[in-house]
Amino acid sequence: MSEAMAAEKIKKIPGGSSSFILMVGDEGAILAQMQKKRVVRRLFAQSPEAVHTRAFEEALASAPHASVTMLVDMMDQSYVRQTLPPVSSFSVGKIVKRRLDKDFSRNDIKGYLILDREKTGRRDWNYLMVSLANPALLQKWISFASERSNPFKGIGLVPLESQPFIAAISQTLHKSKDDKPLEWQILVSHHKVGGFRQVVLRNGKLVFTRMAQPIGESNPEVIAGNIEQEMINTQEYLKRMGLTDPTTLCVIILASSEIKAVLDPKNIKAGEFHFFTPDEMADRMGLVDAAFPEDHFGDVVISAFIGRRRKLTLALHTPYTSKLNMLSLYIKGVRATAALIALGIIGWMGMTFWDALGAQSDTADILTKQKGLKTQLETIKVQAKTLPKQIDMYTDITTLTKAFYKQRYDALVFVKTFTNALQDTALVQNYHWSISDTLLIKRDKDPRQILAEVDLRLTIPQQPHDQYIASAQDLISRFKTTFPEYDVTHSEIPGLLSDTKELRTNIDEHGSTPEGATSAVDTIKITVKGPQAQAGKNGH
Repeated sequence: MSEAMAAEKIKKIPGGSSSFILMVGDEGAILAQMQKKRVVRRLFAQSPEAVHTRAFEEALASAPHASVTMLVDMMDQSYVRQTLPPVSSFSVGKIVKRRLDKDFSRNDIKGYLILDREKTGRRDWNYLMVSLANPALLQKWISFASERSNPFKGIGLVPLESQPFIAAISQTLHKSKDDKPLEWQILVSHHKVGGFRQVVLRNGKLVFTRMAQPIGESNPEVIAGNIEQEMINTQEYLKRMGLTDPTTLCVIILASSEIKAVLDPKNIKAGEFHFFTPDEMADRMGLVDAAFPEDHFGDVVISAFIGRRRKLTLALHTPYTSKLNMLSLYIKGVRATAALIALGIIGWMGMTFWDALGAQSDTADILTKQKGLKTQLETIKVQAKTLPKQIDMYTDITTLTKAFYKQRYDALVFVKTFTNALQDTALVQNYHWSISDTLLIKRDKDPRQILAEVDLRLTIPQQPHDQYIASAQDLISRFKTTFPEYDVTHSEIPGLLSDTKELRTNIDEHGSTPEGATSAVDTIKITVKGPQAQAGKNGH
């Protein structure tokens, strides 16, 4: 199979939308390109190193808009069924996430599936917890697949994705309504990237899986003997899970014709036994060019089946690929919005043109409107291209800025600092605080974001006039010292001479304030605006 795949160097692929499925295992990876139900290209690489993946890169680059789905068929996978208390559907999600963090390694790629909910008793929830180890080899393959221009759809696990595959095979074997599938089903598939993958279902749900690498792989008789022994071992294990009658078991094997010729079905105790070569399975499932008579492995057949489905049974993501997926959804939303706007404009243009047919006198005005709308459409397209591509970086910068400069953005911290500057020398009569949106500040506008205005009534004890003025000015100085990065301005200080050389205060010539004098001349308004723009930092 490797020679055939290597021979399929980048050739001319017919036009049409396509997708890629990358199946990764401990022994290499297979990249299959599909157009609808047809496999148009398949390639093999023994490692994620650049010397081995050059053909992969060229294939992905030939269809940059085609999505990439990764399937993992490595050994270190964990599946744990958990029964959770009957809480609400909103609360049970939090319990599941805590259980995943507790039961599995922090570096594992984790997820879960809702199996069902008990219909009687306490109505407990039944969940399947899933964990995939993330060794260096898998990390390299994930980096290779996700760092292309192709959209990355997620990571699927072959045992989980085999559930619909086995169900589809059963439909071809049991076509009548009365002929139902058996309770237990085992799929044994020979994969080039891993080995022999066993997947066991009970009533259509995954209950057990294991990977077995045969000894003496090149000898069909040895491989057949290993399959028979593995089936005996698996059935012994399934007895602990409730398998009491072998006649309730259906065994499906997907392997080469050489193994099929020497494997004796009598040595496998089961109610049903079916053996398919990759080519026979591809024909049965309607997967065009997924396999050929000389093929030995079922990797491409399973990949093609999963590839033609719209979504994975469970799509896993690393933190990095999760952000990529969110960004991809964001871009799709922008494009969809632009498309709707464009369709609306075009539709309006069409209606306008239709009306013009019945009013020849308005033709010139309609043409002018059409030209203006086309200009708006082009403007929208240009603006859509300028949207930030690294949206996560912008979010992280905003978060860090708010953390490091909390005083600038927290109204309560600002008020506390303001209070410290008063030192019991004035009472606040009126206070106003506001902040501008940084993203809305244009280059030609005032870059100072925060504006605080406060009306104070001075409570300076009775003292001579000169000392009173000095105390008021000291209050102003404290504000300027407390807010060094801000512009601090104030109204006239009470007690200063007016244009007519009269004192603007109720302080008499002896420096005393008449009893009950609390008019506006005792107040002062202080304005704090900033922070001040710094060259080279804010870009204004």
